[in-house]
Amino acid sequence: AEALEPHSRHFWTPAAGPFLCGFLSGCGGAFMPFDKALKPLESGKNWSVQSSFLATVLYFGATRWLNIAALDAKLGICLMRIFGDLFPKTRTTIMVHLTGIFYMMTNVRPAAADSKV
Repeated sequence: AEALEPHSRHFWTPAAGPFLCGFLSGCGGAFMPFDKALKPLESGKNWSVQSSFLATVLYFGATRWLNIAALDAKLGICLMRIFGDLFPKTRTTIMVHLTGIFYMMTNVRPAAADSKV
């Protein structure tokens, strides 16, 4: 089959576009209308933002690496969102652990450092 796009020499599958588009389409509504600015993030970790990132990663991984059918992956994401909304305390506990792993793997601080200026 003929390649329609040039291939990267670093990645075997295009990843930046699907991650960025999936994340922004999943959480973009939290910031609409635009006069809200970043207020949804000021109160702490927002479930809409967290779930859109997690759903994007799960969908990409399930369909690209685990060869799960797209419809089955979407069903799993829908169930994740439904159970996350039905059980917020359990959701928060799970997300605290997942974000802790993310912070540890990426060496990103969970909170902004105080400025010495």
